Formats: sequence, structure tokens, C-alpha cells
Amino acid sequence: MASRKNLKKGIHIIAEELAMECYVNFMLLPNIKEEDFNAVLQKIYNLDKEFISRANHPNGTKDTKLVKKYYKSLIVDFNQNVSTIANEMLSLNKSDK
Repeated sequence: MASRKNLKKGIHIIAEELAMECYVNFMLLPNIKEEDFNAVLQKIYNLDKEFISRANHPNGTKDTKLVKKYYKSLIVDFNQNVSTIANEMLSLNKSDK
């Protein structure tokens, strides 16, 4: 990890891309329910806030090995959550057809 600042920017960029993809799907596929759309957007918002907060407060700030381990697990957790949200968006698209 180069810096905490770059990590937080990356988290924001990915959350923005997910939100944009959600908006595009909602506009192009009119059969998606607004409640489902809003629920996915809320999950994206919560994902962004949660991981920015976690990036700001690492465990074991005195021990570099603990900090590296913390950030590696944060990235793995973030990727898993992004994948879950992306799959949920795909399921909304497939339920239209």
C-alpha cells in the first residue's frame, strides 16, 4: 500500500463506479423496482463509508507488520463486498427478463 490517501481515493472511485453502473441499469431497464435500486445504492453508500472509516483507523499503529496485515485484510473484505454488490446488481438485471 503506497499511502492511506491513495487507498481512500481508490475506495471512493470504486464506489462511484458501482453507483454509476446501478444508475445506468436503472435508467435502461425500466422493470427494475425503485425499492431494489434504492437498496443497492444504500449498500454502496454504506460500503464507502465503512471502508473509509476502517482505512482511517488501523489496528496496531506501532507495529508495521500488524498494520500491513490489517490493510491486506481490509482490501480483501472490500473486494468481497464489491463482488457481492455487483452480483446483486446482476440479479436485478436478470429478474427483468
